[in-house]
Formats: sequence, C-alpha cells, structure tokens
Amino acid sequence: MFISWGHENVVKNFFKPHHKGHCAKCEAEREFYPILRYTVHNILFFIRWVSGKSYYAICDICRRGDRLNTKEFEQTLGKSPIPAVDRLSGGIVLVLFAALIGAAFVFDGIHNVQEEVWLAQPQAGDIYEINLAKFLDKPETSSMYALMRVSAVENGEVVVQTPLTYSNKMGFTPSQIERAKTRPDTYFRNEGLRIPVVELKKLRRESAILNVER
Repeated sequence: MFISWGHENVVKNFFKPHHKGHCAKCEAEREFYPILRYTVHNILFFIRWVSGKSYYAICDICRRGDRLNTKEFEQTLGKSPIPAVDRLSGGIVLVLFAALIGAAFVFDGIHNVQEEVWLAQPQAGDIYEINLAKFLDKPETSSMYALMRVSAVENGEVVVQTPLTYSNKMGFTPSQIERAKTRPDTYFRNEGLRIPVVELKKLRRESAILNVER
C-alpha cells in the first residue's frame, strides 16, 4: 500500500507593525513587522501537525530582524494564526485511533467473557475453533487449525464431532463458521468425541480451543 507524507514550510505575515526602531542593516529607523514561520507535516495529507513554530519582528525594508518570545507574543493575539486543520487534525486522528483501539480491547474482553460462559454452559450446535494438534498423541504438525461441533451435551460431557480436514493457517471466516453450522456434514465426521465440560476451560487456557461460536 502506498502511503504519502511530506512537509511544507509556511511563512505568515502580520500587517500591523510590532514596533519602530533602529535597523542595524539599513542603519536607519524602520518599522518592524511580525512574521510567523512554521512547518506543517502531513501523512496522507489529512493527518497534519506543526513543528518549528517561531515568531520574528523583521524590518519592512531589508527583512532582517530578531526572534520574538513565542509565549509573550501569542498572548497579544486573539487566536492562533495557524489554521485549526494544521494544528488539530493530527491530534484528532490520534484520539480517534486510540478510541478505536480501546473499543477493540473492550469488545475483545466482552467476547472472551461471553466465551467463558459458553464453555461453562455448552449447547448443541456450538462451534469450537481448535488447534487439532493439541488433541492428538502424534500430530503431523504443531499447527493444525480446524473446527469441532458440539452435537450433544449429556451427563456432564460434550459430545463433539471431529473435523474432516485441517488448515495450517489460523482463523476462519464468518461464512466458513456459518457453513459449519448449517452444513455440518461438509466439515465433520459422524463419530463423536466425549469431553468433560469441566475440561473445556482448561483446553481454552492451553490454546487447544481457540474460539467459541454460538
């Protein structure tokens, strides 16, 4: 993916004189006008932030002058001379990004709690995303990702249908999960494996069961 970034040096002129005084370059009395210099950085243009902000009072003839105290000069201004889009857009994007990350963590936490409940109270039709290697004595490889389906819950045990195939890549799409629910014959063997309900959370902690769908 192509990501563009860049920067722009900006000079903003103020048209009200800052003071009148002697210009060493011109060797004469001149009016000194304030200017603002800063750099606008951007990523994808709309993520923008400012650096190198500085104010100067310069001679209106030779353009030479001295740097002003930023805090003191800005106190004389009614508002910031830097456009809000340059000053704030980067911060707003960062806040929104942080909010999205936070929401993702909250959602993940809620989902994990929900899955813990489902493991404690399993139902027929539940789908477990598993690492099949952790269920086998002699697995072909350490990463054998597959689905199991709860076909019944009886006598404190879940009866699960074992998978027909596995993948070496973790993760299943919502459409694959839905097909496993609606067309179990295409994903699972008919014979059942019995697992005590009390063992399900342990299997989750050991990453034998990775996700639960209901």
